[in-house]
Amino acid sequence: MDVNQPIIYWILSEAVSDWDSLDNIGLLSATERSRFDSMRFEKRRREWFHGRQSAKNLLAGSSGGFRSVNPSDLSIENEPEGSPYVVHAGRRLDLSLSISHRDQLAFCGLILGRRGSIGVDIEKIEPRSPVFAEDFFTDSEVQLVEKNPVGTVDQTITLIWSAKEAVLKAMGKGLRLDTREIEISSFKDGAEGWGTFLVSSHFGDLTYFNGRWRIKGDYTLTLAVLEIEKNFAPNDILQLVQVIQASN
Repeated sequence: MDVNQPIIYWILSEAVSDWDSLDNIGLLSATERSRFDSMRFEKRRREWFHGRQSAKNLLAGSSGGFRSVNPSDLSIENEPEGSPYVVHAGRRLDLSLSISHRDQLAFCGLILGRRGSIGVDIEKIEPRSPVFAEDFFTDSEVQLVEKNPVGTVDQTITLIWSAKEAVLKAMGKGLRLDTREIEISSFKDGAEGWGTFLVSSHFGDLTYFNGRWRIKGDYTLTLAVLEIEKNFAPNDILQLVQVIQASN
């Protein structure tokens, strides 16, 4: 293991079914509570709260010293384009956090310090319109779907789409860019259930992206790490540490 490699902490958690029993106020900061109260739709409130809950469990389970911090003293806020960041005692913390949710699941990734920028995504594997790939994928990605799928065609389409989302999150761009500006290729199996993928682009140097993927039941999980200091080669071995969901 290269000591210069960042440690990637991740968590995959399922929302509790008894929504009324959750201590919303005790978990959220004042800023988060205000955001929560402003949400009109119950589904969005549940997903957003579950994402915050999972991210704070992830912080507590990392080596960052957050286990003794009251969750309400950690405020997870967002950049204008949506990227989350963490504030404690009025100070923005030096870390990279990404949150994704689908159905009852929340998937979060964390890098401590200024070692890299992380993006994660979870998607449900399901049939998509035949024109979906033509609209959002590059020609090479369409060929990957047609000639060399990863598992089923539906898995491959979902995996490519999810990988694009993870990369764009790590870049702090979200879906504001044309998804065809990012090209995903070379899906390979890897250690501890995490496979690798490569990233290329028409508009910049993405040599120092590290891509990971796995299938979990009916869902794809992807994460992408943009190394800030550019001190590792693409798809070097990353240390991925899973944090187990705390009991509720």
